[in-house]
Amino acid sequence: MLCEICGERKANSNSKIDGTNFRVCENCNRFGKVIHKPAPLKKSGSSFIEVKTELEILPDFPKRIRSAREASGLNRKEFAQRLNEKVGVIEQIESGKRLPNVQVAKKIERHFNIQLIGSVVETETQTSSLPKMTLGDQVVMKTKGRK
Repeated sequence: MLCEICGERKANSNSKIDGTNFRVCENCNRFGKVIHKPAPLKKSGSSFIEVKTELEILPDFPKRIRSAREASGLNRKEFAQRLNEKVGVIEQIESGKRLPNVQVAKKIERHFNIQLIGSVVETETQTSSLPKMTLGDQVVMKTKGRK
């Protein structure tokens, strides 16, 4: 896969540049903060297949949490105290108005022995043909000493 900034070199890492994640080459890493090196690509004919695995909060989390809390005989206040969280946070999570962050979700999973976090596998296919346009074609990069 080619660099999303310059489009010239092979992209071998992910970098956060101005709050956006880009797949960049070693040379363009200097424009941002390196997040991680991506998993190796698997070649399939003339295209590459990239497999990504991400953790995600399951969509039915409010129902799972409420059912587990009620089955244990706890009210929301007692449950919040056991998790060391605010009652309002627990109310919003149980009503589905708020998505629990991974840390809170893991605490709830451990406390009730339920599953709230699942993995989602995404595959992305890249053909070996060159991209028509890159970000570097649209943006003029500033360098030190140049006005």
